[in-house]
Amino acid sequence: MKDIIDIVSVVVTIVSLVANIITFIPRLLKWITDKRYLFTILSPINKYFLITQSLFRPEMLSSNFIYNCTLLTENSAISIQKVIKLIDRLKIRYDVFSTSQEHYDEIHIGGPISNAHTNAYINQFFPNFHFCDSPSKKENHMNHYKIHKSIIEYSSNFQGFVIDVAKKGQNRRMRFAVDSENDYMFLIKLTAEDLGCNKTVHLVFGGSDIGTLVAADFLSKYYKRMHALQRNKHYFFAVPVHKTNQTAATSMITDLTEHMFGSSCTN
Repeated sequence: MKDIIDIVSVVVTIVSLVANIITFIPRLLKWITDKRYLFTILSPINKYFLITQSLFRPEMLSSNFIYNCTLLTENSAISIQKVIKLIDRLKIRYDVFSTSQEHYDEIHIGGPISNAHTNAYINQFFPNFHFCDSPSKKENHMNHYKIHKSIIEYSSNFQGFVIDVAKKGQNRRMRFAVDSENDYMFLIKLTAEDLGCNKTVHLVFGGSDIGTLVAADFLSKYYKRMHALQRNKHYFFAVPVHKTNQTAATSMITDLTEHMFGSSCTN
């Protein structure tokens, strides 16, 4: 009787072990595949990232501020956290805002008005990309924003991003409106071939800190979809954002890669 019990016990143990292996293998394969997709999208050539985010000096926001400080919005801080968690999944080192490393890849969070790094790359590589703002903000931009201001246009009738594209010999303007309810987020990747140097640069932003937060969240969750669209190549995606719900219209990704990395790209 004892022998039978022992045999049954061994059989149960083996069956349990096989069941655990069968359950574990698909999870392991998914983990490996997900990591491969993420590595391909981020393309960390130097295995070290510099992360920056939009920072505001008081005079950029209001003349009523009396303190000499640099401000970071709550949504901006959360955006950094999301990107850091993403990089941590690949066990890659990083610095925030500045680095002593000689060779590094870059992730710049925040738009071309508020993040000088994003502004510099947009200005150099995408001169057909602009942000249209209210004329009432022009004086403040000119006096207090240390950026390439050629990226800004002014209109009383429209606020948001505009892209000038040439198609079949005709020029047309694409508009991406930003208002109290709606925003657009942009995910852009510049490769070493685009840059002419050994690094990868990512630009992650929206027309507001909410749009930027949703962009960082989208990158952290939907990199497999981005991989399916462009794999390890450069890309330029635009996605609508609903501000109230802080969600992206994930079924409405506009792939602007061909437009933005064609003749418009200066490099």
